[in-house]
Amino acid sequence: MTIYFVWIAWKQEYVKFYQHLIFEILNIYTFVCCGSRFVFIIIVGTNILYYWVKIRYNKVKNGELAKIEIFLIDSIFGIGTIISFFCVLFYQWIPKFMDIFFNFRLTNAFQAVKYYGFHLLGSGFDAGTFNGEMEIIVDNGYIMLFMQRGIILGCAIILFWTYITRTVAKNKNPYILIPIFMFAIENFVDYQVMSFHFIAFMCIVCHTDDELVKFTVHDKTNVKYLIAKEGTNS
Repeated sequence: MTIYFVWIAWKQEYVKFYQHLIFEILNIYTFVCCGSRFVFIIIVGTNILYYWVKIRYNKVKNGELAKIEIFLIDSIFGIGTIISFFCVLFYQWIPKFMDIFFNFRLTNAFQAVKYYGFHLLGSGFDAGTFNGEMEIIVDNGYIMLFMQRGIILGCAIILFWTYITRTVAKNKNPYILIPIFMFAIENFVDYQVMSFHFIAFMCIVCHTDDELVKFTVHDKTNVKYLIAKEGTNS
């Protein structure tokens, strides 16, 4: 999944159909062998979203998206946090079939929050993990962020990702928005919001314009070198 995200962020509109197909075949193989239906759904959703962006590309580039679309894109991490807190606070009213579908993630999150609570500085890195005092694993990344790191750092991280999302949206780069959006969705069932796996992806997000990559020679008789030759000051 992470490789697929990075691949889309890197190649953007140049991802070929056969490349999507390869990722889908690997996705099906992983699902059959490991049974990870959430990763399967995320990969399929990413593929669908990619072609949605391809259809809506001109509207995204021209800033012609509907207000509801802009709101969902800009606030996806905040929305994810609110929904996660809502599911914990109103756990008793959540249908049981939803809890079963999510492998009792709602039950585990509710019990962990009831025990640890939310504090300004958090309850430590072991809270919500098998090494914690309750030995309950919480897979919701938003709940884990605030429970482990605390309200202060949790708000800072959510604001950071929101800033990144809005910056990319403001620059009208829809293909990089795809993995950001799906990453926010995936964080409902896994603790990825501070994962080191996304360091490579963040590097691509923060630096997508390399003049050396786009450099072309127009005048071969009078070339201006971007990199100085050894022993020269050019």
